[in-house]
Amino acid sequence: MKASITSRLILYLTVSAGTLVAFALLVDYRLSRTEILERLRVESQKTVVDVVRDLEGLLAGVEGNTRFLGSILSQQHSDEQSISRLLQETVAQHADIFGSTVALAPAQSARPRGFAPYFYQQGDAIAYSDLTLGAEPYWERSWFTDAARSGQPRWIEPYFDVGGAEVYMTTYSVPVFEGESHRELVAVVTADITLDELHRYINRLERGDHGFGFLVSAGGLVLSSRGTSAEMVPYQQFLASEEQRGFWQQLLTEVEPGQDNSRITDCELVEGNCIIRMTRLRHSGWIVGAVYSEHEVLADLRAYELKIFALGLACLVAMIIVVNLVTRRITRPLTALAASADQLGAGQLDASLPEVPGKDEVARLVQSFAHMKDELRQHIADLEQATASRSRLEGELSAAREIQMAMLPQSGKACESHPDFELWASVEPARTVGGDLFTFGLEGRRLYMAVGDVSDKGVPAALFMARAISHLRHPGKHSPGQTLAELNNALAQNNGNCMFVTLLLAVLDLDSLELTWASAGHTPPLWLHKGCPATLLQHSGPATGLAENQQFPDNLLPLARGDRLLMYTDGIDEAFNPAGEMFGNERLAQWLAGSVSQSPEQAGEDLLATLSGFAEVIAQSDDITALLLDIPGHGNARQHQRLFHLTPDVTDASLSWLGALLGSDIPAGVRNELLLVLEEVVTNIFKYSQLGEADQISVSLQATDSELILCVRDQGIAFNPLEDAHRAELGADIAHAEIGGLGVHLIEQLTDWQRYRREGSDNCLELGRNLGES
Repeated sequence: MKASITSRLILYLTVSAGTLVAFALLVDYRLSRTEILERLRVESQKTVVDVVRDLEGLLAGVEGNTRFLGSILSQQHSDEQSISRLLQETVAQHADIFGSTVALAPAQSARPRGFAPYFYQQGDAIAYSDLTLGAEPYWERSWFTDAARSGQPRWIEPYFDVGGAEVYMTTYSVPVFEGESHRELVAVVTADITLDELHRYINRLERGDHGFGFLVSAGGLVLSSRGTSAEMVPYQQFLASEEQRGFWQQLLTEVEPGQDNSRITDCELVEGNCIIRMTRLRHSGWIVGAVYSEHEVLADLRAYELKIFALGLACLVAMIIVVNLVTRRITRPLTALAASADQLGAGQLDASLPEVPGKDEVARLVQSFAHMKDELRQHIADLEQATASRSRLEGELSAAREIQMAMLPQSGKACESHPDFELWASVEPARTVGGDLFTFGLEGRRLYMAVGDVSDKGVPAALFMARAISHLRHPGKHSPGQTLAELNNALAQNNGNCMFVTLLLAVLDLDSLELTWASAGHTPPLWLHKGCPATLLQHSGPATGLAENQQFPDNLLPLARGDRLLMYTDGIDEAFNPAGEMFGNERLAQWLAGSVSQSPEQAGEDLLATLSGFAEVIAQSDDITALLLDIPGHGNARQHQRLFHLTPDVTDASLSWLGALLGSDIPAGVRNELLLVLEEVVTNIFKYSQLGEADQISVSLQATDSELILCVRDQGIAFNPLEDAHRAELGADIAHAEIGGLGVHLIEQLTDWQRYRREGSDNCLELGRNLGES
């Protein structure tokens, strides 16, 4: 596709035309959709208004007749026979009323179960039912109690009329009182409407296969046109999610009597968005509404847009065929030129170019190729000359590198062994020559060491490094701070390029093991003490060479036997990997802690290999310099440390490592018992520390001629197993022995001493075992 102009032209035209067609279809769809939804809004509003008007008329007629009947009872005392006859005539003459009753208050009737005749329509006849015969007294039913308590006419929540007409209905109840100062309840007059009657009104709101009408009572009962039966259920049963229930509850609360409320939203009741329209009835306070499926309403529009899309697609295919025929005629001369260009690319500068008549774009292109061929010949000649000059320059830089390395101790990679110390140092320039430096020397019982980093790289940095290292050869008996002050004054002279050196200069008294160092804006060293790495806090002066007469404060630190010190430049902690992550101080400290069992030379080579593995394919961007110093312990003490990830095989891995360290020089009994102790400790950390597979534990072994010290560190929850762990009761018989709780007893029996401490976020458990005891 990329190699053919014809193909690209077809692609560009197709994409452009297709985009225009798609945009036009989108605009047409949006406009048509708006028009259809507006038409639906007008039609649905009219339908809802008509249904509400008819329902209001129905309810108003029922309310008027019922209140009229109540007024008759309040104005004249009628006997029970007259009341029954009046009820029967009322039901017979008013088709809107399904049934009616006059239920006397219990105190107004001489009958023990009261008086409540009920007449209702049954087909073409008027049926009768005595409500006093029900299992529940009629004066305890809601249509009686609600009206009696409120003292006002009211519509009762829909219910199933047990003992009466045995149908679902709703009732309008009117309480009748006598007396003005002391009102006494005489009776409750009711008129009923069946839910089947209301269902017929709601059915008029249906639209399509998914649209439906609904009626919601004041108590939240729903009558829907979806069902075939006129049964009202709580609206929460229609909704599956709490979110939808909250939405509908708020929506129903916002509806005011006589107002038209509409909403388009996503709901569970129909597919896709639903169109909701509703209003509240003035008489009963109930809500009448309709829900329509937007997806169904717009179905015809989608079918029309699909036809238009198919027609546009056919036009695009026809356009592709026409463009293909036209462009092939235009691009045929370019094919011959491409073949000649391939020969030129293969180095055949004598290849002939095609002859193209005329002065169009193709002809001018051939002329440009001819000019390019001449220029290419000249460029190759110039390149051969530049390559020869570059070879000479590389030879000179190689010689400069050898000279620069010769200025450093042991040509830039030093390894020194002394009864009181072991030292390893190395420089790895990022270019042929670089600006990092290190040096060290022994003057009496004072070991001086320096690590520095010159600003910039390449030849200028190498020359400035030579000036700096010449002043560090023999620091004399001055303190490191005084030596840096003298070096700074010397470098600041004639420094028109404003180059500078960050430097760390340290002096170790081999008798007192007191380390004195000063920093000229350099990274502080790392100190490994008892297997724990730490960055030394230091007071620092500015980089040397920028301004004269600067102060460089001295820093003091007492070292101990077995300590390790790392001095380095920023090419180590600022090395990057392909993901853009920096090696950083934390990784460097972890590496230093894991190098405790290696000699300085082994650890130094391992550091360089670790940095190379971290960077992967990323080229070294800065010079790398490191200096490692070890102070051997007395009594042939040896210390080994290893980090293990808390994977399921952590116990086997740690036991294999410890077993290999103990070897055959340790008595077999001591060796096996220490392995049992380590297995118990590591297993409990794996199970109960609440750490994951990405976390690590540290296991170290310090060995002298008379003692083995095993130390296990983890960053789990704070827990002292020597005090907080459950201990099983020893000596119990088998029937009453506990399962578990023997681990602490095992550790105490197999080691000579135990010690726990919490260091920062680490649990540290140390266990000692004297040699000579098995």
